[in-house]
Amino acid sequence: MVIKNTTQTPVLPGQPAGVGANITVPIQIASQGTENAMAFTLVYDSSKLQFLSAACDPSLASLGCGVTQPGPGGSPTTLTMALQPGAVLPASASPATALLVTFKATPGSSTSTPLTFNTIPSSKSVSNLSGYAIPADWIDGTITFAGGFEGDVAGGQPGGSGIPNGLITSGDITRILNLVAHNATPNPNVNEYQRADCAPTGTFGNGILTSGDITVALRYANGDLIGVRNPAAGPGSGLRQTQSPNGNGPRVRSLMLAPGDVSVLGARATPGGTAAIDIELEGQGVEAGFSFTLEFDTGVLSNPLVTLGTDAAAYSNFFTVNTSQVSSGRVGIVYATNPALALTPAGPKQIIHATFSVNPSAVVGTTTPIALTGNLIPRDLTNVDGDSLFPNWNDGIVEIMLNPTAAESSVGGQVRTNDGRGLGNTVVTLTGVDGVVRRALTNSFGYYRIDNVPTGATYALGATSKRYAFDTRVITVGDNITDADLTPRE
Repeated sequence: MVIKNTTQTPVLPGQPAGVGANITVPIQIASQGTENAMAFTLVYDSSKLQFLSAACDPSLASLGCGVTQPGPGGSPTTLTMALQPGAVLPASASPATALLVTFKATPGSSTSTPLTFNTIPSSKSVSNLSGYAIPADWIDGTITFAGGFEGDVAGGQPGGSGIPNGLITSGDITRILNLVAHNATPNPNVNEYQRADCAPTGTFGNGILTSGDITVALRYANGDLIGVRNPAAGPGSGLRQTQSPNGNGPRVRSLMLAPGDVSVLGARATPGGTAAIDIELEGQGVEAGFSFTLEFDTGVLSNPLVTLGTDAAAYSNFFTVNTSQVSSGRVGIVYATNPALALTPAGPKQIIHATFSVNPSAVVGTTTPIALTGNLIPRDLTNVDGDSLFPNWNDGIVEIMLNPTAAESSVGGQVRTNDGRGLGNTVVTLTGVDGVVRRALTNSFGYYRIDNVPTGATYALGATSKRYAFDTRVITVGDNITDADLTPRE
């Protein structure tokens, strides 16, 4: 910023400000060598800058320079600088610093903000030893805010403020994890949201904080992107709060699962007992993280206890549960592998296990829904690049029933190739309309048997193998079944 006499002048140069940092703006003057004092008012956006202090440049100390200034505050700010009687500014053909004005920078998502001279409430003037005004041109300036780096949201002071420190470490991962889980709120005074929203990598964010952002930040911190410093870019605030699967919204769980589906496997429970449900991913072998909200009816279910499923727990991970809205029937869940690795191989994977207490007054013969939504934590399934995979999200139910007395049967058969060769070590699944999945592993000759199957119900029978793909078939169980054979697709 410059103030310029008609022959010489003072200036406000464009200045860079660190995210959430203090910024000192030099006010410069191209002096004629006759100036003894100057006064002016600075005008600026108080939501982005807060005045802290002003001081003479150290080079003017021998001239008895002093500044009259207000206390810390917002725009406008009136300043008066004067030298001791008989002293004048040294003549300077080019602008030289006379004053240093310090602001606290709170840029939000802005990249710059103007800083201008004004005459209200005090006129702007430059005067000589006799107090006469010296004609001057007043040149305004601009402060440019440094945006920081993608994934860098911690380490600055004060702690927990979203102010970065130029490094991406475990502290940043923890902060982003809490932001995704809604256990923390992005600092609106700095561009924290923009830096936390670092996935997908191709667009430097997508306007939603999910598990993908944790995965990408992990890559910056200790993965293949370590040392990469991408300037903050992408949306400056949340554009979306939920995602619809393939544009269709939630759907009731189907017997026929598609690759990539995330499904609640339903359960049966008795009044006053415990309901245990699993959430399963029909994995494609590329998934590295997930986030969603588990919703339930508090009139029927309570006291949710959420843990990782056996397959998700097999990987080192970042995992958190938000229970702040349990009283409203919502639990938020966030998971990302650490380091960023895909859940391999493809196939069904138990990712979440949850238990609930069942109300003793729950009505026998009714069902209560378990839904996968984005109402607390956004719903997303992501790969190692943070890209959304847009799965189908299949809700489930808990069936309230008396202690089981119904007859049970077994379902068995052989998994074999079209030429009759038995396929060992193949997982056979039997899925009920309530979402409960029963499994068995074939022996070396391809034979399997699943016991304790309630009769009179319809089930989807399928198989999973590393070498073969199988179509799912629907069967109805009456008596014991011994010929429920499966062959792979040709």
